[in-house]
Amino acid sequence: NDLFTFAMSAKRRGDARTALASFDRFLGDYPNSPLAESAVVERMRLLHLISSARCGTTANDYLSRYPNGFAHAEAEAILAEQP
Repeated sequence: NDLFTFAMSAKRRGDARTALASFDRFLGDYPNSPLAESAVVERMRLLHLISSARCGTTANDYLSRYPNGFAHAEAEAILAEQP
């Protein structure tokens, strides 16, 4: 919970680099956490703001891992924007 909270705080401060690194670490350390889906979504949202190429891959990964996830429509909308 502390690492997820740290990542969210970094995101709120506008520190995307720290937030992404923290979400990556969280997902690496706790891939089956109840917060994993939320971490993937927050990572996808950050990448959507800063790196459209990486965001598409992340959106595909999200849909593969969570085909009925709460951010399904958001991931599909991101993919629809991809060239």
